[in-house]
Amino acid sequence: MAFFCGPVEGEGAAVPQFVDRIGGVTVHPLVLIVGAGPAGLFAACELIRHGVEPRVIERRAAPHHEARGTALQPATLDFVDRAGLIEPFLRTSVHIRQVQLLGPGLQEIATVKLAGIGCKYEFQCSLPQWRTETILREHLHSVGVNIEYGTEVKSIEDRSSGLHVTVETGGRAEILAASYVLGAGGAHSVTRHSMQEHLSGGTYDGRYIVADAKIRLSFPFECGRIVVGPSGFVLFSPLPDERWLIFVNRKETDTRTEFPTEDELGHC
Repeated sequence: MAFFCGPVEGEGAAVPQFVDRIGGVTVHPLVLIVGAGPAGLFAACELIRHGVEPRVIERRAAPHHEARGTALQPATLDFVDRAGLIEPFLRTSVHIRQVQLLGPGLQEIATVKLAGIGCKYEFQCSLPQWRTETILREHLHSVGVNIEYGTEVKSIEDRSSGLHVTVETGGRAEILAASYVLGAGGAHSVTRHSMQEHLSGGTYDGRYIVADAKIRLSFPFECGRIVVGPSGFVLFSPLPDERWLIFVNRKETDTRTEFPTEDELGHC
């Protein structure tokens, strides 16, 4: 999550209003959150908890229904608990208490147990990202904050009077002003680029087959497993409703864009 901040000049200065490009007048928020993934939604929940009502925009037309990021780590759960939002996460997730690393023949190489790690919740909460976002979005809706889908940021300018943000919704352009813009749209977002800051780090090499599948496995649901072998690895992470998130690495020479066949998957 990236933060792009610019204070309005003068202590207690009012946020200016701007007339949009088709002649309407918009009352502008103090804080604008760009991106309605888990980071942006949780930030909005925390701002509301501390008395700040943000405006949240998202360029996608509607919420997605994909697994994406699934594991909430124990330290993350501590933050969620302090925010007063922990109950629905505990109720709707699988609690992963250990992760095993297995070798050929499913021989155990190592096991990491989450007991005794110094957190209140000694497990990961595993649930699809769409469900995480739904929980946060429903909480925001209950306190009067709705997500503006189909709204895309085109540019952000840091001026002496504050941040000027050009957004577009359904072909209609509008200029907003805010004291702060919180960018939660990823490393390649307009918010990130507008900061003109270098993003440290790199991209992991590799190509993978990823499946969110409802299958019966002999693995216990409280355990995630990574099976390694001479040609790569397979990761199994449990999800609610007897589903599993499965990662299988692909050979470096496999650059096809089409899905593998059932027969090929059977020989992975």
